[in-house]
Amino acid sequence: RRHTRFRNVTGVQTCALPIYGVIQSVVDTLIPEDFFFVRNQLVFEAVRDLHKAKVPADIVTVVGHLRSSGRLEQAGDIGYVSELLEVATNAKNVMFHVGIVRSRSTSRRLLKAQERLKENVESGMEPADAITALNTELEGIGSSIVRRGPEHIGDSLGELFVGKKQHVPIGLEPLQNLKILPGNVCVVGARPGAGKTAFLGTLALYASRMDWDCLFLSLEMPSAQIRQRLMSAHSQIDLSVVQEAQDPRLVKAARDLQTLNIWIEDATLRLDMETISATVRRFVHDRPGKNVVVFIDYLQLITSRAKYEKRYELLGHICRELKRLALSVNVPLVVAAQLSRAAENRGKDAKPQLSDLRESGEIEQTADQVLLVHREPDRAMVRVAKYRMGPVFTAELRFVGERCCFDDFGGWR
Repeated sequence: RRHTRFRNVTGVQTCALPIYGVIQSVVDTLIPEDFFFVRNQLVFEAVRDLHKAKVPADIVTVVGHLRSSGRLEQAGDIGYVSELLEVATNAKNVMFHVGIVRSRSTSRRLLKAQERLKENVESGMEPADAITALNTELEGIGSSIVRRGPEHIGDSLGELFVGKKQHVPIGLEPLQNLKILPGNVCVVGARPGAGKTAFLGTLALYASRMDWDCLFLSLEMPSAQIRQRLMSAHSQIDLSVVQEAQDPRLVKAARDLQTLNIWIEDATLRLDMETISATVRRFVHDRPGKNVVVFIDYLQLITSRAKYEKRYELLGHICRELKRLALSVNVPLVVAAQLSRAAENRGKDAKPQLSDLRESGEIEQTADQVLLVHREPDRAMVRVAKYRMGPVFTAELRFVGERCCFDDFGGWR
């Protein structure tokens, strides 16, 4: 072991902790909870805090930091900290030992997940909820195991010349320049009654015709109503006729609709953020190699098991989780969102703005695209108000309310 030994003012023989670069690698890889004993957690936290403050971590500074925070006794006092340094490993072997700590930490977390599953089942929790809770916990454990380093700019450069990334087929000519890519979160904002659900349904129908698998999560309407709306838009039969279910044309319409790759889940399956995440992951996992797009109607109705005092904090958490979900499963999410009354208060001819996204600025920050739908008597304006991959623009469409769809004045495709 190549450590510099010295005697400090307390008279305890010590050695310096590993060099700066090694400490950086360790604090980037481990968290305090990876250590089983609390005293080891506290010593690690002290070393991490000192490193962050660019203070050399040795017996004097570590003990001093623990003493100033009132945790020295809990960390085993000077004798234990000194003992740790006496058995310090060679700097070359540090990451090997870090791997052992992480592996054992992961094993403990898995055992705890098993215990919580047993507790949930024994307490009478519904099996579906218990499975969802378990999946969420396993997802968190899995994400902590998979750690990637940054890629060199040239590592995947060849992919740029192999072919373009698949983007969601829109089917509406004025919106052809809009590219919603895997990993994107596209927010469709509108006031109540402006056609959020119809717009999502229009996109889902066209994407499914182009051989995309579409998952439609509805928090506002039961699945039966979503089916009726999609049938009306797909067959171009008025919704009122579809609801009466007596027109002979509906037999063919239903047969045609069955051929489309659209799956619907509604709020009867408690669609909180955790359940949405588990449902989407399972849906994508079951379709390897397929183009998948997820539609969610709508954002402000999503709840979460995470506890926040403020509504805007909860909504911010949900927005971040949606973006994380889109990136981790590498599929696009198209999410409807409700706009505030601010546009109406600005006057009769006022158009919606990004600031009208209701309850949280996090929606605008997180989204890759934001579409604002504004209805006028004879047309609908869809303003692409945020677009990370291109310029913003406005598309003029027609809203056919009686058939629950939008078109580009050329009829339904």
